[in-house]
Amino acid sequence: AGLRGSLVEVPRDALAAAGEDEVYLADLPGCTVVNAQAIVLGVVEAVDEFGAQPLLRVQDGVRLRLIPLVPAFVRNVDLDARTIEVDWEADY
Repeated sequence: AGLRGSLVEVPRDALAAAGEDEVYLADLPGCTVVNAQAIVLGVVEAVDEFGAQPLLRVQDGVRLRLIPLVPAFVRNVDLDARTIEVDWEADY
């Protein structure tokens, strides 16, 4: 009963490697987000989890975008290049 609301941390090297088409949410902050038209939408500040799916909090210095982290919107995550390609209009 005393653990409710506790923070649990695990050393990164204790985690299993992410499988194919899987990523750890902790790896996404700092990634640049671009859309299919190659327009840079910003950089992932954080990944928020409020309900049905995680939301990428993407900031471009002026605008904050919350992009659902689901296959309908996220086309590709390239952690080596630190980029995330999304199907998201620049004016959304």
